Amino acid sequence: MMQTGYPPIRRVVTGHDEAQVAQVLIDGPATNAKYPQPGQVSTLMWCTAGAPAEIPIGEKPEDMGARIIGTAPPPSGTRFAVIDFPPGNQPHMHRTETIDYVIVMEGEIEMDMDDSSVKLKAGDIMIQRGTNHAWANRSGRRARVAFGLSMRSRWESETLLRARTARDNFGRTQNDRFHKNGSVPCVCRLGGERCGAELPECSRQTDRSGSGRWRDRRHGSHRRAALAGNVGPNGCC
Repeated sequence: MMQTGYPPIRRVVTGHDEAQVAQVLIDGPATNAKYPQPGQVSTLMWCTAGAPAEIPIGEKPEDMGARIIGTAPPPSGTRFAVIDFPPGNQPHMHRTETIDYVIVMEGEIEMDMDDSSVKLKAGDIMIQRGTNHAWANRSGRRARVAFGLSMRSRWESETLLRARTARDNFGRTQNDRFHKNGSVPCVCRLGGERCGAELPECSRQTDRSGSGRWRDRRHGSHRRAALAGNVGPNGCC
């Protein structure tokens, strides 16, 4: 059992022995878990470190599910994890330069975006294409969600980062330019207008369309992290 008491996740990994005979190499509970906030568990199943993925022969290949990695997969790689979200979790707006295949295994989960939300139930599938998003469990029970993340190539990520940096310096509107002291302005929208607060100080909460549900933007390092293709403060998944 996990530290939270949640049901364990059985992980079965196949491969070939030296005689090229297909067999099961690993069959047991997944244990490479991290706990980004109380009650939330992110358990890594497997990852790949490049494309094409390496699939070595032998009965004792490296367990790629035992690696310690961040939210985003390695450059040109993939990351497959299962996350348990407790009811009333604290959603964190973030973005990674990835295509995310999202499968809801148990319960319900909502994904907040810039100005909208979508609710997913057990059996639903989402394709998340590099957008700002935050996961919120507003139901009364745990939600278990599987995530398969596929990273852009290193060349694409570096090119995109250079393009965004150039845009920030030269191509943005006056309200979006850097502050005179060199800090980066927040670009969240409040009532249809850009916030413009300095990112280190901006932790504004906005009420989405009068719904009464407060969303914590927590922009402290969000935009810098988004530009680099990394997760925002405290992590999400």
